[in-house]
Amino acid sequence: CAALTAYNALNGPVPVKAGDHVLVLGTGGVSIHALQFAVAAGAVVIVTSSSDEKLKVAAKLGAKHVINYRTQPDWEQEVLRI
Repeated sequence: CAALTAYNALNGPVPVKAGDHVLVLGTGGVSIHALQFAVAAGAVVIVTSSSDEKLKVAAKLGAKHVINYRTQPDWEQEVLRI
């Protein structure tokens, strides 16, 4: 069901398209599916997590930007900069 939730979020009334920026909060099931769907659509994906290991996995899955919100507590400013 996580995949369906992510799919519907990205392909609802205004589907994600190449060049869009997608922010994924966390590295749980819905987030990882959203990352994969967004990458497949050609979007630029930003992922946040408190785990550097999980961020490495996200990068391998195609995330262009990864942010550890524990080591960078002002992560939202980094997102806006991107």
